[in-house]
Amino acid sequence: MTGKPFPGWPHLACPALLAAAPLLCLYANPYPDILMRDQWRMAPLVVDYHTGNLRLTDIFIPHYDVSIVFYKALFLLNGIVLKLNMPAEFLLGLFLFFLYTCVFFFSVRQAGNNSKHTILMLAMVLVIMYSQAQSMLWHSSLIMVSFGMLLLLSVLAITFFDKFIRDGGMPRHAFLSLLCIALLVLGETTASLITLTAIIFLLAIHWITTKSLRKKIFIYSIAIVLLYTVAIALQIFYSFSMLKSPHEYAFMAPISNFTQRLSYVINLFGASLYIYKTIESLPKWVVFASGATLIGLYFFAIISFVRHRENGDSSLPLFLILFSFAFALALIIGRSGTDFSSPFATRYVHASRVGLAGLAWIAGSAVLRLPRPLLRKCLAAACLFLLMGFEGANMYQMKIYNAAWYPFLERQKRMLLAQRYERVAKISPVRGIHLVEQVDKDFRRLGLGMYRNGVVPGNASPAPARK
Repeated sequence: MTGKPFPGWPHLACPALLAAAPLLCLYANPYPDILMRDQWRMAPLVVDYHTGNLRLTDIFIPHYDVSIVFYKALFLLNGIVLKLNMPAEFLLGLFLFFLYTCVFFFSVRQAGNNSKHTILMLAMVLVIMYSQAQSMLWHSSLIMVSFGMLLLLSVLAITFFDKFIRDGGMPRHAFLSLLCIALLVLGETTASLITLTAIIFLLAIHWITTKSLRKKIFIYSIAIVLLYTVAIALQIFYSFSMLKSPHEYAFMAPISNFTQRLSYVINLFGASLYIYKTIESLPKWVVFASGATLIGLYFFAIISFVRHRENGDSSLPLFLILFSFAFALALIIGRSGTDFSSPFATRYVHASRVGLAGLAWIAGSAVLRLPRPLLRKCLAAACLFLLMGFEGANMYQMKIYNAAWYPFLERQKRMLLAQRYERVAKISPVRGIHLVEQVDKDFRRLGLGMYRNGVVPGNASPAPARK
């Protein structure tokens, strides 16, 4: 008796691919229970809550020149409910990443012609996303949670925007899209400016290339411009009114020295192809050439998307590419009042990698449009294996780096237990030994952070009252 192939296997394979993302990252990153980097600056929020000194306005105080209300609120909630469990915050970041991949799944399903195409497209996009997550998770749970929230709200906004276009202009979907962006503006000003810039680029392309969309998106575009104005106003307020040296962090400083900025952008895009530790071993001209090539591929992808776009197609891949350009623009404007920091910094590389998923999506669609089945299958397999090999090598390098990074953090924990604050302060970009010492003593006394399962004896002075 001849049986038919199981018809549901494609539908089982896609959720399996989705679930692999957080599981893979969780396996690769045994996250330590310790504050990292700028989290030291936010720790007094939790101490103030437990000592009765917290003011609601403290959540809105900017971090450098940006507002990160979302993250501060989640950080404080962690301190209230879980007594500041940093591995739990890491898992929250993974969950946001998982939701981000789920939005991709439904968008690819909407755009795919059949289940096999859906699996191919999803696999190509997720190969990029796995590597992206791996490259940013080592940095800190702050980066993972903030970036996960940014991407999730951004892709949700574009998904609702596409529904608004497809359903003939139903206000409900436009409202949901704008709500996602409004939440982002309130939660993190600089991040929202990047998303809003990318959306303005996207709307401009739709406006120029598809006349039938102009009437639909007119009111939506006005709302986006208003939100952009609010975001800029908030950014200027935080930059100029609440910092001691606003000229060093002014987001809207004038642009000068075009050659330097162009070189910076090209290197930034080149760095997005590699993991941070790999970049260190590459000649500079290789990174520069990689960046120039990638920018060229992005422009070809944008042209291909515009030429072959049909009604109902997802705008998400185009948005992701435009997001990378918007991020580069934000960097060269935001850094124009300072000396340019390295474009190879991990916090920059992982954000500029966003466009790679969009490029993989558009390239995969182009391959699947080829008329000759054999050529289509061969090219699709070649693209997938090339991505798997390239990004697999990146992930391998990051795994090696993590193998050294996390034991380093465990040594920091031992130094804190031994109250060797001068050693911890030297390797943490915080306000010196006094902050580290005061926070650690307060944590010991209140049973927070790594002391929540039992207070470690030590010289614990009470938290100072807020003036």
